[in-house]
Amino acid sequence: MTAKEYLMLTDILLNRIKQKEEEIEMNYDEIRDCKVTMSDGTENGKNENGTELKLCNYIDKINKLQQDVLTEKERLLAIKIDIRKKINQLELKYPKSCLLLTDRYILHKSFKEIFERSKYTEIKSVYNNHEQAIKDFIEFHGNNF
Repeated sequence: MTAKEYLMLTDILLNRIKQKEEEIEMNYDEIRDCKVTMSDGTENGKNENGTELKLCNYIDKINKLQQDVLTEKERLLAIKIDIRKKINQLELKYPKSCLLLTDRYILHKSFKEIFERSKYTEIKSVYNNHEQAIKDFIEFHGNNF
């Protein structure tokens, strides 16, 4: 993978985690809907619709998704530590690039957020400096990860 793809791994993992967390919430919603079905007075929550089996399936899905989220978070942390280490190695030679790459790939700030807290006069400067920061990163670490 290229240096830019490597730096973007954290965004990809964060999106994956967010999707799984949303899926967990959807399954909890389904469980809440099953509770309404169970309030029909049937013994032990059993009825013709298989509510008990549905609940077990949702709980199993939630448990699997929660484990996946924990695994992804551990992976994200390890990758962030590695990326931060590589970005920090630029600090002496390319301090501006170090700050911009940290904001973008470690703190996950948008280009607009970086622009708003910087001294740039136009957002185009953020994009240009980002491209230069990527080039500096590649010069220092190469382009194969």
